[in-house]
Amino acid sequence: MRALILLLVGVLAFPMIASAQRYGGGEISCESRRGGYKECFTDFRRPPKIVQVLSDRDCREGSTWGHRPGMVWVSGGCRAVFAERGGGGGGWGNDRGQVVCESEDRRRVYCSKSFRGPAEVIDQLSRTRCVEGDTWGQDRRGIWVTGGCRAVFGESYRSSGSHWRPSGRDYAVECESRDNRYRRCDWDRGAGTPYLVDQYSSSPCVRNRSWGYDTRQGYVWVDKGCRALFSSR
Repeated sequence: MRALILLLVGVLAFPMIASAQRYGGGEISCESRRGGYKECFTDFRRPPKIVQVLSDRDCREGSTWGHRPGMVWVSGGCRAVFAERGGGGGGWGNDRGQVVCESEDRRRVYCSKSFRGPAEVIDQLSRTRCVEGDTWGQDRRGIWVTGGCRAVFGESYRSSGSHWRPSGRDYAVECESRDNRYRRCDWDRGAGTPYLVDQYSSSPCVRNRSWGYDTRQGYVWVDKGCRALFSSR
């Protein structure tokens, strides 16, 4: 009985989160019931787009719907079918905008990019690790590599409008999984249940997959490269 009570408490402590209903062609639906906030897991490797609105309410990106890598959220009665922009392919970036940049003989090399946004490593080609700020980076001249880093770069996936941001008076904790490793971050239980309010990493931060909250020990955990800001509502 005690185990059942703890399980129910853990379930009720989190907002509505669900695996999205699947349609043909890789499409998924995500629905805000009674105007509530809901997150739906996806396996999209690019930003989503609405292909069909199912609700009478308007679905406006950044207002009643948005996304992070691996997740779509809806609120305010928005119900819609989503699909991945651009179809399949490798990496989070746009295939047509990808560029190979190679540091031969460990020399520093600059490579131009066709996209305007920030870059990220799509596929590492070298044995030497490609670490941003150390063996590769980006500036006005383009992407640079050094120290033997060779990789395919593409435009970074950026989140679309966080649903809620903490004010300066709200309790917030930033937690980062460095080198894709599991990490715990202290959380004040008195602040209530933590929610992800802003994702900083290009790696997807998905609840119970790459981040979560241990209700017994009172800490936030992150894994698989997730870096995000957590706060109570």
